[in-house]
Amino acid sequence: MISVRNLSKYFQVENNIRYILNDVSLEINEGEFGIITGRSGAGKSTLLHLIAGLDTPSKGECWIGEESISSFDEDKRAEFRLKNIGFVFQTFNFLSSLTISENIMIPKILLNNDSTDQINSKIVKISNILGINHILNQLPNEVSGGELQRACIARAMINHPAVILADEPTGNLDTENRGVVVDSFNKMKGEFNVTILMVTHDEEIEENADTIFHLNDGIITKIR
Repeated sequence: MISVRNLSKYFQVENNIRYILNDVSLEINEGEFGIITGRSGAGKSTLLHLIAGLDTPSKGECWIGEESISSFDEDKRAEFRLKNIGFVFQTFNFLSSLTISENIMIPKILLNNDSTDQINSKIVKISNILGINHILNQLPNEVSGGELQRACIARAMINHPAVILADEPTGNLDTENRGVVVDSFNKMKGEFNVTILMVTHDEEIEENADTIFHLNDGIITKIR
């Protein structure tokens, strides 16, 4: 489902080449929960951005299913992301003036392929699975960090993507809420067979992963 093939990202600094990622290859199968670990500055977020098509590689390819997203132009990458990739980040990026429900539905409105009733029905279904149906009419500043991160997962799932990419989604949460959020990812994986790739520093999350990679100085190693 996610295939990274001989991927490099580098910059020319005077007469030297500075590698952010150096010949990285990895595979995450459909329906798997994959994790990338590594210290800050190792290139984890850059790799996630390249897989999502938010950046372009210096060489190599990123595939989502049968599509080489790194070969698309900018407009096609944006369209592909909207339809096929959900994002969950450490910062919530919710609009403060909109309710939780209104924030969740934004990607679905952008896709513009469902009626309002259909969108609301999907929000209710996903929110019930995640246990956040009670906060849908509240504003972001009226709910806890753990609830907000589960709402971010709901927003990521609203277009029923094939892949969720998560960049340090538990980084700002306490131990209890970290567990709840990881459990929420597992629920999405079980209910929708979504493929998940998460960047994290949290070693406790590793026990939930099907596949683990470690990134160090731009070079990746498969742990299991």
